[in-house]
Amino acid sequence: MDQDREERVRARAYEIWEREGRQEGGHESHWQQAEKELREEEAGEPQQEEEATAEPEPTAATPKRKRRVQAS
Repeated sequence: MDQDREERVRARAYEIWEREGRQEGGHESHWQQAEKELREEEAGEPQQEEEATAEPEPTAATPKRKRRVQAS
C-alpha cells in the first residue's frame, strides 16, 4: 500500500472510530471499513452507510384504538 493511500485509510478509520463513540478496540474493523469505503468511493459506488442514514420516508400515523370504559 502506498503511503498516500495508507494515510487516507488511517484518516478514514479515525473518522469511523470517532463516529462510533471513540470506544477502545475495533481498530481492525475500522481499518477494514475505511478501506472498503475508499474503494467504493474510487469506484463511484454508493456507500451503504449513507443509504442507512438517509431519512426514512414519512408514513401515515397509525390511529390509536379507543379503550372501552366499563360502567361500574
